[in-house]
Amino acid sequence: MADPASKVTLSVAHAWDATFMERQKQFDELFMKRHPNIEIKAENSPFGEFLQKYTTQAAGNASPDVIYTQFSWAQQLIKSSIFIA
Repeated sequence: MADPASKVTLSVAHAWDATFMERQKQFDELFMKRHPNIEIKAENSPFGEFLQKYTTQAAGNASPDVIYTQFSWAQQLIKSSIFIA
């Protein structure tokens, strides 16, 4: 079991536009302030490339730790065993 005080980095994938990504950054900063042992590494991709990018990463066993996705994509990703909701 990992030491609860050890530093952890989570990669988090998004497909936000520039306006919403700014809000996401604020949320990430607040989260990291509350949980100083967790670092959020945000990975924002253009909406049109998002699904293909993360499907390809999953095939190479290189998926981010957390993926924000649309409901319709989530169903496809779950059926493909890419992630579990």
